[in-house]
Amino acid sequence: MTTYFFEANDVENDQCIYFGSNREQLIHELTTYIKSQPIHKQNVVSEKDIENLNSSKLDLAGIEVFFQ
Repeated sequence: MTTYFFEANDVENDQCIYFGSNREQLIHELTTYIKSQPIHKQNVVSEKDIENLNSSKLDLAGIEVFFQ
């Protein structure tokens, strides 16, 4: 079984949101983080975008997600 490591960063604030290998925890941390952001960031990213790790929508909110 392949283990992936995920890293999610808020590029605008130079802040690490999550680093680890648990996809469910990544989704939880991203959801919590987005909900704590200004409304203009919340409006660009839906929960479905977060669950699917929709990079184009996350990019609009200034968030980059890498996995390896």
